[in-house]
Amino acid sequence: MKFEGKLKEARKKQGLTQEDMAEKLCVSRAAIAKWETGKGMPDVENLRAISTLLDVSIDYLLDGEAEIDLNIIKEPINLDDYPKLTGLNKLKTTKENEVIKTRYPDAEITVLLRERILSRGERIVDNAVWLLTDAPTGTVDLADKLKDMSSYYLVEYPDKKLLVNVTKDFIISQRLYIVTETKKLQIGENVFTKGVKING
Repeated sequence: MKFEGKLKEARKKQGLTQEDMAEKLCVSRAAIAKWETGKGMPDVENLRAISTLLDVSIDYLLDGEAEIDLNIIKEPINLDDYPKLTGLNKLKTTKENEVIKTRYPDAEITVLLRERILSRGERIVDNAVWLLTDAPTGTVDLADKLKDMSSYYLVEYPDKKLLVNVTKDFIISQRLYIVTETKKLQIGENVFTKGVKING
């Protein structure tokens, strides 16, 4: 039996509906449905919570059938827990910067600027918009930036490096195994440009 079948079976054995499980894990019911239909996998923190809630081991759930990136950690945050920035502080830092400095106080932290690599189709659309309207090139890129306004950081320790994304609700950390000393860093479909260091 695959992960999705084991998850559904264990949930029903505990007498939980998808709504009940979603509420206890603080995720959407759609997330549970996605996991139970094999259209997605929970991250490590959710996998641990599922294991505890359903009283089954992580080994049982995965059992070599499913792949999960154990190098990604997703922790909930509340930006409202950080003081409102005013005056000069507002110009020097952001709440996201304060979140990451609090979470990784002993690391060297560099702000990253994200740019998604456009597919061939997106480049064609971008050029068509430019040719047919008064809109400048880069419209597709601008739309992507407006869709993802979260902050990205490179967090460096002597023995490890992390790509960290701070959103409105989460701090998501991913272990990096190859980091070049160049100003740009490509990870998946994103290119990150190193900006200013905010501590370290």
